[in-house]
Amino acid sequence: MERSSFVFYKDWKEAIKGLPDDIRLEIYDSITGYAFGDNIEGLKPMAAIAFNFMKTTIDRDIERYMSIAERNRNNGKNGGRPKKPKITQNNPNNPVGFLETQNNPNNPDGNIVITINDAINNNNIKEKPTIVGKKKNPDGFTPAQILDKRKKKFMDDCAKFVDIYGREMVRAFFDYWTEPNKSLTKMRFELEQTWDLKRRFTTWANNEGKFNKTAKTEEQPKVAYV
Repeated sequence: MERSSFVFYKDWKEAIKGLPDDIRLEIYDSITGYAFGDNIEGLKPMAAIAFNFMKTTIDRDIERYMSIAERNRNNGKNGGRPKKPKITQNNPNNPVGFLETQNNPNNPDGNIVITINDAINNNNIKEKPTIVGKKKNPDGFTPAQILDKRKKKFMDDCAKFVDIYGREMVRAFFDYWTEPNKSLTKMRFELEQTWDLKRRFTTWANNEGKFNKTAKTEEQPKVAYV
């Protein structure tokens, strides 16, 4: 499905605002082109570094967009969006309108019990849901919510290195290593067999220094001797 829009993040603008004009223009063109399906090739080293960080976020947004579009198409084929659970006040077995009857032996406390799909589709439900499915967790959070909690913890850990490496580099590091897998159960850094945050930052900084040195060498004006 062809997309007519995409999300441009403020952090991208902040990350590249200090670059030379021609490099920034190349990055902007690459972002818009890639978001609408173009193949991006032949970027200058400095532009390629910045674009590769942003590309992972664009891929994630496109995947999310396609997933929502597919779900909406399926709902349309099945007669529209799934109906919300009916709350009846005149039901003698459910006089106060619980989604499950009060006498349910599997739910003696009368907690609201909904399926994962209901939790996604019924945004007006304010109570914390107890997720029903093959995999349960005691707090009733979805896998995506659990992932976000771990992502926040990783962000706090990365923030400790801002004074050493600077905000822009730490943000680029964070965006790259928190890219989730398709099932939204793990981030990129969690898929590594070994992980030492301090060593990873050191390696990242060394690699970035090499790329920047190469880019600056390419941009130096040529001097003709006579």
